[in-house]
Amino acid sequence: MYPHPIQLREPWRRTGEADAPVLSRTFNAPTGLEPHEAVWLVIDRPSALAELHFNGNLLGAAAPAVTSEFEITPHLANGNEIKLQFPPTKEPAEFASVRLEIRLKSKH
Repeated sequence: MYPHPIQLREPWRRTGEADAPVLSRTFNAPTGLEPHEAVWLVIDRPSALAELHFNGNLLGAAAPAVTSEFEITPHLANGNEIKLQFPPTKEPAEFASVRLEIRLKSKH
């Protein structure tokens, strides 16, 4: 049952300069979350180091060619926006997939 993946497919919007693109997408928060659940944003294998912004907050960097994970539960709103800001590069800005994962909260 866990993790429960939710793929964030098209439509992704491309803005910014041709050699330094910003890929963004909006989505609604998952419904029916239980107090013991957390929402993670998972980015698989971006083509270059990308800054990840979520609802206007810089969460960190998604490293190239690896999977990066960020807990976004405290930042969720009714309407949400993900932005991946790529540095200037001659390579196309892309990633294998972006998804949400609903996971059990870790016990501390």
